[in-house]
Amino acid sequence: MRVEAEDAVAAGQAVAAASDMAFVQSLGDGFVVLEARGEPSRASTSRLAIRSAAARSNAGLAAVSLLGEAVMLARVASVEEDFIVQAQAWATECPDGRCGPGLWGMDAIRAPQAWALVTGAAVAPASSAVLGSVIDTGAQYEHPELDGQAVRALGATYLSGVLSGDGADDNGHGTHVTGTMAGRWGGAAGGVAGVAGNADVAECKFLGPTGSGYTSDAILCIKHLAAKGAHFVINNSWAGGGYNMALHYAIRDYVCARNGLFVAAAGNSGANVAASGAFPAYYATYAGAECVLPVAAADSAGALASFSNFGPAVPLAAPGVGIRSSVWTNATTAAEAVWSGTSMAAPHVSGVALLLRNEFPALSAAQIKAVLVSTATARVTPYLARELGGGLLNAEAAYNAAKAMAAAPAPAPSPSPSPSPSPSPSPSPSPSPSLSAPPPSPSPPPAATPSPSPLPSPSPSPAPLPCNCRLRAGYCPPRCSGGTCYYKRVPRRGRC
Repeated sequence: MRVEAEDAVAAGQAVAAASDMAFVQSLGDGFVVLEARGEPSRASTSRLAIRSAAARSNAGLAAVSLLGEAVMLARVASVEEDFIVQAQAWATECPDGRCGPGLWGMDAIRAPQAWALVTGAAVAPASSAVLGSVIDTGAQYEHPELDGQAVRALGATYLSGVLSGDGADDNGHGTHVTGTMAGRWGGAAGGVAGVAGNADVAECKFLGPTGSGYTSDAILCIKHLAAKGAHFVINNSWAGGGYNMALHYAIRDYVCARNGLFVAAAGNSGANVAASGAFPAYYATYAGAECVLPVAAADSAGALASFSNFGPAVPLAAPGVGIRSSVWTNATTAAEAVWSGTSMAAPHVSGVALLLRNEFPALSAAQIKAVLVSTATARVTPYLARELGGGLLNAEAAYNAAKAMAAAPAPAPSPSPSPSPSPSPSPSPSPSPSLSAPPPSPSPPPAATPSPSPLPSPSPSPAPLPCNCRLRAGYCPPRCSGGTCYYKRVPRRGRC
């Protein structure tokens, strides 16, 4: 059997007709979602994403996962679980209202010093030009700290593949995350101040009341925010499942390729993200997804949180223990609580990234990521033997580095060389694999040392940031790119 052209929806319906699956939705880009008939309690194993083939035959391929022989009967290129992922936070509310200095994180990352450098920070600032966004449980739009910050007209809710709302929160996690990222400066309520307190934020809800949701709905959120122009800084305080090709490609095509930054909580499993494959944070090591920025959690003593994921693939940490912010509740719109998790750490980074982007619009997402990582020089004290690949977020240092980068003079043009009558041929470098070509099998592409981002940078390009990379046992010598140290595990054959 040979397929010259393929309709993904038709392929998905053919698989559904030949199995006990039901067709749910199309995610675009050749991906569709199927679900087990009558058994919604089977969680992630009840939903599968398939990618249809185009101009290729699958005759002879082995049956995959729950589809069994149905895969042999239809035109399918890959099959993968539609994972359920979870918000990465633990609530530690204080009913008596005495939660202590819950905003210690702002001091730890030197946010007040950065605010003093921001144009107009001493007065009520105007709305920022560049939108930030949060993919989470939504936000309580009426909360005094978020009213006017979280823009309801830009919001969306995707649950089980259906656009069913405007991003209103019914859990609290997204409201807490949004408050840390962009709670109003000088606002009402009890004094929550977001890192980017003059920013407008778009919400996309895919995590339900219990704080869990499907990967396929996260993909729909990514596409929604790209369509709304709110993809430059996306905060993602959720994790779970494993490698998912459809999500990898969505981040690559709708965030990284559009000059965006995908900030991801490293996860709360206390595991090495490389060994455990913690996603979406670990997509940072995959081709085309270099705009992903994993973030670990640190406590007020500057130590790695006991629950935080870690490893060389995590280049940055931020406050994530005992963080006070806004929360959703049925009783009032002015509630606050103290929570912990890498969920709380990630929006500190997202807020600084959004602040820098609005102050220095000529800088690309790749440059801002490099600035955030290279200026995080304060070492995070290891927990047991767990270490990170970088230091603690420093908003003030990042602002000054970004300012210097934006003001860097144009390099003098090189003189044109005189034409040579017979130039000596030089070997051509091997071409990079095409990012648009699908892998030959449903297995994830190998995690490789990423090359510098292909995203456009302003002209002239500033000088590359230096690295201070350390050798790590079990890893190949690190590679420096844009101020970031990239590590790759030593292959089984023992040669890098």
